[in-house]
Amino acid sequence: MTINSSLTKAQYISASLVIRYRRITTLVYSLLGIFFLGFAVYSKVQFPEMDVTSEFIIAFAFLILPVVRTYFSAMINFNSNQRLTEPVQYIFSDDNLCIKGESFTTQFTWEKVYKVTQTKNWVFVWQNRLAANPISKQDISTDQILELRAILAMHGVKNNL
Repeated sequence: MTINSSLTKAQYISASLVIRYRRITTLVYSLLGIFFLGFAVYSKVQFPEMDVTSEFIIAFAFLILPVVRTYFSAMINFNSNQRLTEPVQYIFSDDNLCIKGESFTTQFTWEKVYKVTQTKNWVFVWQNRLAANPISKQDISTDQILELRAILAMHGVKNNL
């Protein structure tokens, strides 16, 4: 089975944010930010004379900075790495996964594929627990997802397809 895909800058940034917010540490930071924001609002309502500027700053740091950092890092990565702009062909065979672009070819045996996950808009082929190849669901049909699920099950690759 072959899937042809390419990423725009906006798609790459979106995929980077999805990957970032699937990490438990980012979720913990978000919960801490919500806690500090709630604490600041509660304190300001209960004790109007109390200065809660530092709590609002901490909440801002926990909630907004990871998004801003991920956004700008993804933008810089996309602009500096020409391979990210290339059309990519994913070839899922019984023996391996082959990923081909105009300037590269990568081949993984199924034992080396960490897992495959899907979200509302993405299918991610994970090389390890931190690095993934994003494929937009716009580029994949329902039949291809079913076929991919069968290939992954045959090789024992973790997935949620």
